[in-house]
Amino acid sequence: MHRYVWPGNRFIAILSSGHPDVIAALNSQLNQDLNKGADKSLLTVTSLQAAADYIAETNTQLQKLFAERGPSIMSYETSYILAGQIGLQPTETMLIYAQGNYINESEYSPYLQIGDSKYGKPILDRVVKADLSLAMAARCAMVSMNSTMVIDQQTEKSIELLIYKKDSLNTSTHMVLQKDHPFANNMAVSWNHGLQQALTMLPKFAWENY
Repeated sequence: MHRYVWPGNRFIAILSSGHPDVIAALNSQLNQDLNKGADKSLLTVTSLQAAADYIAETNTQLQKLFAERGPSIMSYETSYILAGQIGLQPTETMLIYAQGNYINESEYSPYLQIGDSKYGKPILDRVVKADLSLAMAARCAMVSMNSTMVIDQQTEKSIELLIYKKDSLNTSTHMVLQKDHPFANNMAVSWNHGLQQALTMLPKFAWENY
């Protein structure tokens, strides 16, 4: 996760998934544009839609460059989640695909995912709704990431959680929890115990009474 914060002006967070060299190159380009005062940068774009266009354009150019230089059998596809707020415009969250197009979250799709989503997706689909409280949404995110970490051993062994409060234009809460952190561990143990209890409460089969 990368955060770009100009307190009182704008708050932008970017998450990435895909080829690490492309991700590193894009982050470097974003920072170069900021440092040299380029006409187009995360500081000059006037909306998050414009920021998404800027990132998408840069990403597709870098993917093409790496594909031309690297092994043909390797995939350089990289996707991003962009979130934040510029001024007092509405907060937005967008998933930027490798091809350059992007989508927003909506009432019917209140969360967005990139990377290996198959393991942690069920809890999100069952629980996350547009009116879910921020605290419950954060717990769901923690459980979703933990589920992926338990099954996929290649997943990073830390969970990064960012909370942004509307119109604050600054970081509200940012946590980086290793898998063995007491809070992350307690969350995982409690979730596992809750699942086991829930199984005992399910309706019994007819043949269980024989």
